[in-house]
Amino acid sequence: MLWRNNKSDLPVVYVPFWQAKDLIAVYAEVEEVNGYRVVYLWFHWSLDWPFPPFNKPELEPLAIAFHGGVPEIVFHRRHNILTNDVPMKDGSKAVVFVGLEGGHSFWAGRLSVGLATLLQTLSLYTLYRRLDMDKITLYGVPADIDIDRWDRWTGVSFKEYVRDSLLHKRPKTHIFEKAVKHLWKMLRTSLHLIRAVESVRNLDVSMTCNNLIKAYLSLPKIMRHTILGYGLLEQTLDFIYAKKNNIPIPKDVAERRAMDFTGLLVLTPFSPLLPIAFKKAGDWNILLERLRKVRKEQTT
Repeated sequence: MLWRNNKSDLPVVYVPFWQAKDLIAVYAEVEEVNGYRVVYLWFHWSLDWPFPPFNKPELEPLAIAFHGGVPEIVFHRRHNILTNDVPMKDGSKAVVFVGLEGGHSFWAGRLSVGLATLLQTLSLYTLYRRLDMDKITLYGVPADIDIDRWDRWTGVSFKEYVRDSLLHKRPKTHIFEKAVKHLWKMLRTSLHLIRAVESVRNLDVSMTCNNLIKAYLSLPKIMRHTILGYGLLEQTLDFIYAKKNNIPIPKDVAERRAMDFTGLLVLTPFSPLLPIAFKKAGDWNILLERLRKVRKEQTT
């Protein structure tokens, strides 16, 4: 009765037409994990690969985690790798393709499902056949099937992988919330850099140092290892040293530093793109060594 009232638990599944005849049944189980309704589906194939010694029956697992009745995460075993993806949806159902490469692995993420859909559209023949999941699905695993063997096929339990992923899953943040959060941090960094430009032109080493520190700390952590973060930290270290040793800054040097800060200010609006363009900027070992030196000098 539980399953008859929850037909949307079953995904939309497409199988390459030459593999469809090899599918014996799909066994379904369900459990609650950390506020998610998890549907485990075991695809029972009459053979793995068509070549010895792999031409034997096998079970391939697929799990769909629902939150609020919506499929949010799909888990699967891609050959010998346990992985998860954000599913493509058809209404309230997840869409899954069985891979073309053989071995009955799943194409379950948005990108792979999009690729399969494109291949189906461009193909002169019907590559995929849609399964009648209501007809082929059995609720519960037959007693004569050693499900634990297939659960731990890679040496790691598929179910434990799913549970652990959901128990340690970070709360989902809406993209609008992320954008607002990043905009706020970007504005704070920009404000502190503008203040640093003003203070360095006033030849105020101490205030410039404080403004640069605030600008660096207001950056999202992911930005700190980009060209923007590297440049900010490099400038900050120089002014920490100057502040500690009461070193004044000449006016011509102050103007050059003001231009450097302005350049960093120009980069700030593009900070969402910097982790893509610059995976890691600069020689961080040198900067860290300089930071250790400054800290040592401050404690003596």
